[in-house]
Amino acid sequence: MTKCHGLKCILICYNNHMQIHQTTIAITLAVIALIIECVMFWKVRKSGPKIFRYYTLISNFFLLIASAILIFDAVINQGTFSTVTKVCYFITTYGLTNTAIVYWFALWPRDRKKLKKAKTVQAKAKVMGDLKSISPSTSNLFWHTVCPILSLLTFLAIPVKLQGDIWMLVAVAPTILYMIIYLLLTATKSWRDPYRLFARSKKPALPIIALILIVLTGCVFALYYLQLIVA
Repeated sequence: MTKCHGLKCILICYNNHMQIHQTTIAITLAVIALIIECVMFWKVRKSGPKIFRYYTLISNFFLLIASAILIFDAVINQGTFSTVTKVCYFITTYGLTNTAIVYWFALWPRDRKKLKKAKTVQAKAKVMGDLKSISPSTSNLFWHTVCPILSLLTFLAIPVKLQGDIWMLVAVAPTILYMIIYLLLTATKSWRDPYRLFARSKKPALPIIALILIVLTGCVFALYYLQLIVA
């Protein structure tokens, strides 16, 4: 009985130590992400609300909010996190993971050719759409690479497990809402298709659309089960 009790104490101490370690990592990453996002959104402030036509910008704005919530939660609860914080990061990480994969494997190969052909600043700005005040390299580095990685690492570092299929539905809900709005506005020609998936002069970008649907489905399952293993 004494040996079992001693082993139990060791396991409890180890788990507590790991939780403190994970908490420190999560807070540190959240602070870094918050600073990066504040600087990036300040750079594109002159573009106004129209930047939120882009899924990338919405997902990164979610990271800004989620980071602030995590830091606030850690301060209020003295280093522990609520389920709300974990859910916020699940939604955010799902969005940013989709953003990174779809951009680097589908949209960037397409846009890179257009940027190479663009000889003038005006021509490059046309490719960038509403993000004229920020260079493609800066956008790619932070919004399509660094921030998705920070979000994923923070999500896995938060020592809270989300259990139940309902959390996967919650994570995908904002994305589904965006897709519905995107399709409606594009079909009714109420805006200029921000990702040019349904350009008038061309057939729908079916390979990209197919990849998007595969990624949207696979990511939610991968992230959900990964956090159950790691957290």
